[in-house]
Amino acid sequence: MAQLNISSVPITIMVVDDEPQLTSMLRDFMVRQGFQVLTADSASQALAELSSASHEVSLVVTDMTMPDMSGADLAAVLSSRCAKLPVVILSGYELSARDMPANVAAVMQKPVRNSSLVAQIRSILNVE
Repeated sequence: MAQLNISSVPITIMVVDDEPQLTSMLRDFMVRQGFQVLTADSASQALAELSSASHEVSLVVTDMTMPDMSGADLAAVLSSRCAKLPVVILSGYELSARDMPANVAAVMQKPVRNSSLVAQIRSILNVE
């Protein structure tokens, strides 16, 4: 399959984290990389926004540990709603994607470099 050019195809990423500074930083960086970005400060807010999103979300980046629902639980709910929506989980702990729902495309350990996260997203979505 040929790679898509990010400038020719709008790609929307949802960033979910209960730390507003991290969410803001990731959003700003990803926007500079050419992505459209939606944010949520909890899994429940993410689910509500995804249900009412006016445009298609291509991938979800979520923190693993949040007060209302873990990133793995969010991925499982998303898998039941849209099995093909890939999820990248960020965690301060060492985790394996093996024990995650099938739609978890990657697990990355915090602190993660923004450039590494964007490279991972581009690889998952097969975009330049």
